[in-house]
Amino acid sequence: MSERTSDISAEGRADHAQHGRALDVAELIGSWVNTEPTPSSIARVSIESVDRSLRILTSGADPGDRGDARVDRLYAGSPAGRDAIAFTAAYRGPDGEVGLHANVSKGLLILSSFRRHPGGAGRPGVFAREFFRRVQEPHGQPPVDALAPRAGGRPVEDTPQGAANPPAASIFHGAWRNTQRAPSLLTSLAFSTAGEPPRLRAVGVGARGLSDSPTIDAELLTDGPGAHEPSKIRGHARLGDREVDLHGWVKQEILVLAYFVRFPAGDDRSDTFDREFFYRER
Repeated sequence: MSERTSDISAEGRADHAQHGRALDVAELIGSWVNTEPTPSSIARVSIESVDRSLRILTSGADPGDRGDARVDRLYAGSPAGRDAIAFTAAYRGPDGEVGLHANVSKGLLILSSFRRHPGGAGRPGVFAREFFRRVQEPHGQPPVDALAPRAGGRPVEDTPQGAANPPAASIFHGAWRNTQRAPSLLTSLAFSTAGEPPRLRAVGVGARGLSDSPTIDAELLTDGPGAHEPSKIRGHARLGDREVDLHGWVKQEILVLAYFVRFPAGDDRSDTFDREFFYRER
């Protein structure tokens, strides 16, 4: 787990120590339940203030899969934002570390998780993006125990015989251009495969005021342990003075990248969550 840089005060606000700025965490704290009756990865999440930090408790689709993590970093919706709308964290799962990228949107907690393949080393990691609704606890009742066992986890399903998954190369390879005229981070980028196991490497063109040629090193992930071809990515980049963790996928020929942007120590800007969309250049 990366170094923790956010503290929670008794009033429920998080202080970025390197920024000297407090972020309101009210939108994050609470009990959350997966909107799907058979979750693919995580069934329940509880976010609470403990010992001047945010504690993330998770209950997996499998009863034995439980997580207990402290938030690594909190993110606002803009560099001037005062409300925490996203976080990153990690915990130790049955098969190794589980990474979490989360944000709140329209009253839902959107949680992306990254874990090692249960099949062992040499298999692509497993990605899951799931949606959670807040549980309104009755007055005087304890919150939902996110670590309580929950039966009925989603079984691992192999791809039907003869079904064809598009190879990762056809999904990500090539040049992509931002759909916005004034991008926040990347104007364009181009993916290529390198290494073994294969990883995607992208050279991008930063938005105005950022590095001209940032390099993005991205891990290929499958959309569940039963998938045979990677269809998601998780990566890291340095753009100018910013460190960026990201994940992404392609939907209806559009590349979606979710960014978790960290500014340097001593900067007055809030760390920021953002999302950008790219179309494939022909």
